[in-house]
Amino acid sequence: MKKNRLLIFWGILVILLIYILNKKAYENGESIKQSENTYREAYEVYLRSFPELHDYTYSGAALRDLDKNGIPELIIIQVDEVDGILKVYSYDNSVFKIGEYSDPKVGISAIRLSENPKFPGLFNLWWGGGVEYYGYLGVREKRLIYEDLWHMDRTGESPYQREVSNNEALIRESMNLFSDGEYMGNILDTVLISDENIDKMFK
Repeated sequence: MKKNRLLIFWGILVILLIYILNKKAYENGESIKQSENTYREAYEVYLRSFPELHDYTYSGAALRDLDKNGIPELIIIQVDEVDGILKVYSYDNSVFKIGEYSDPKVGISAIRLSENPKFPGLFNLWWGGGVEYYGYLGVREKRLIYEDLWHMDRTGESPYQREVSNNEALIRESMNLFSDGEYMGNILDTVLISDENIDKMFK
């Protein structure tokens, strides 16, 4: 009799534990879904009323999780004939700007993405006066950080390569990504900011 009661007790306890775990899993799933919907809706509203839309000839947007926290940053690139700027926004109860980066070549083809999850940021290139400048844009503590990696000086009789960062892994990845100037597969994919494209981004 005592043994039967013990078995019933343990049976009830197991059922309760299963119920609690399933409830928590469901709630966590709902929480993640609600969080995703929240930042997506906020980004959509912000893009539809982007105040600087007509400051440049081209304004494009993309989403990418630059700090691997589960919420992608909103990246806006704006370019014209002489200049370009990259602006990065994040979400924490509201959309806020975490930084911007500008150079004359910041257009789409000068920004590359790595497939290696260790490098979630943006590898970039700009050039001027016969020198190519390679760097990396990442997010740390809700701030956009630029790191100068290496330069290629073509002003002399033969090209001269110079590393300006101590981060060997970033330098190697940058060199790999830009080794083939014709390869277009790892370029940041932005879409023109328009009502139609915003619908596609957030549907």
